[in-house]
Amino acid sequence: RVRVRGLQTHAESTDAAAGRMRLAVNLAGVSLDAVRRGCVLATPGYLEPTRCLDVRIDFVRMPGKQLRRRVPLRLHIATSDVLAELHLLEPPAEPTVRDAWGQLRTQEPVVASWGQRFILRDVAEQRTLGGGMVVRPVAARWNRRNPPNADALATLSGDDATARLEQVVRDTSLTPCSDAALATRSGLADSDAVAQRLADLVRVQRVFALGAGSSCLLVHRDVLKRIGRTLAQRLKRTLEASPRLAGIPRNEWPSWMPRRCPQPLRTQLAELLIERGLVATSEGFVVPPGHAAALSPEDQKLLDALLEAVRDGGFQPPAIESLPFVDARNRKRVRELVDLALARGRLVRVADGFYLHADRWAELLAKLRSALDDKPQGLTVAEIRDLLGSSRKYVVPLVEHLDRSQVTRRLGDLRVAGPRLRKDASL
Repeated sequence: RVRVRGLQTHAESTDAAAGRMRLAVNLAGVSLDAVRRGCVLATPGYLEPTRCLDVRIDFVRMPGKQLRRRVPLRLHIATSDVLAELHLLEPPAEPTVRDAWGQLRTQEPVVASWGQRFILRDVAEQRTLGGGMVVRPVAARWNRRNPPNADALATLSGDDATARLEQVVRDTSLTPCSDAALATRSGLADSDAVAQRLADLVRVQRVFALGAGSSCLLVHRDVLKRIGRTLAQRLKRTLEASPRLAGIPRNEWPSWMPRRCPQPLRTQLAELLIERGLVATSEGFVVPPGHAAALSPEDQKLLDALLEAVRDGGFQPPAIESLPFVDARNRKRVRELVDLALARGRLVRVADGFYLHADRWAELLAKLRSALDDKPQGLTVAEIRDLLGSSRKYVVPLVEHLDRSQVTRRLGDLRVAGPRLRKDASL
């Protein structure tokens, strides 16, 4: 940060400067040794040093007789004069290349803004070879993992500022970027212009905003879909390798988010993937969309026996670990199958170690509807116990679960119909 002590243009003092003009700036707060050719005076946050620029080449002549896709040269941009290498998107067919896409890789950091013009000269600075315009002031190197995209470059060079801004957000992927930097990269006037257009993009769900204020992270819809596809495939491979798993526990799901996502925002990103349907949830587990586990014959036989025992227990089901076929050797396997049955909706968890079969749960809801139709003022715990033919040991935790699930609502010692009693979905 520096302080401006005075301005001059053509040896005459002035109070303000704007547009394109020759200007001398008297600076305080910086030593003469710290300033050199190529330094740029700018509002903090707008310009970013880089060694890689994506550009549109108006024309460039090959510096030698060979037609090269990689051309060593000197880049003149603003007052910078640096060695660079031009990487053309397509191999040149003629000694002079016109209207082409390229990437400039500089030996020293430079700063640039969208639309800035530049000149290319040979390494010996004896000939001017061509010039063009910056379309991506901060670019990632082209390689196999990050191949050049001609459509994206065309969008960035177009006249539609909103489309350019959307492409810049898409480029940032999961990297935070300030409104000031977005303005420079997209060619918009300032942060306010960026904020207005971003609000429109968020409203139509082309862009999603995670967090708030300076920690806000913008995620483009295409980036979100790409992350969702990658994680869904990873989930699928994990569950195919361990078919007894019901999925990834929802509280562990944020740890699956890409490492480049800032740690404080991973939970929001994880929930957004669920909200957009890019992954699914079932009984507290995250699974790929449309997932159905394929069990081995042995596991299927064990699961069927477990479900049959719980169903036959009615409203006094046995504890899972007390079943005769459960022992120390298969206890972990049984726990995984119970989680799978919960995720598939075959079991309903009432309390720790207390599960009802889905058929018994449906029977319970039907009995409660009928009883509360006949007695809308409510049922006591004892009446619910008699209705189910169970005991207080089981009915008390069951009634508490009904209250938590909003199937019933407590009024003193009575239970009346809750908002979810008329719904048929498992709770």
